[in-house]
Amino acid sequence: MCVHAVDLYTMSNYHWYLKQRLEFESCHHGNMSALLWDPELAFRLHVALDAGHYLQYTWTWTTNRSAGQTSRDLASVAVIDGGEWPQY
Repeated sequence: MCVHAVDLYTMSNYHWYLKQRLEFESCHHGNMSALLWDPELAFRLHVALDAGHYLQYTWTWTTNRSAGQTSRDLASVAVIDGGEWPQY
């Protein structure tokens, strides 16, 4: 299996948390030749593969909630997040 991966972590409360894993099949697209965070947009990642492929990832924060304007609307908020990376 020809897979290269980039693991993206965040740190909070003195622990590291794996947020996302980006996998690239080098058998089909070539090896990863460059990885660079955008100098102007904080949540944009540029990836270049040596077979001539270019990938751009942009992350954004979004909060979806109900309005909570009636007694039938419980004003719920949900968070989708990755699991905590085990601490050894």
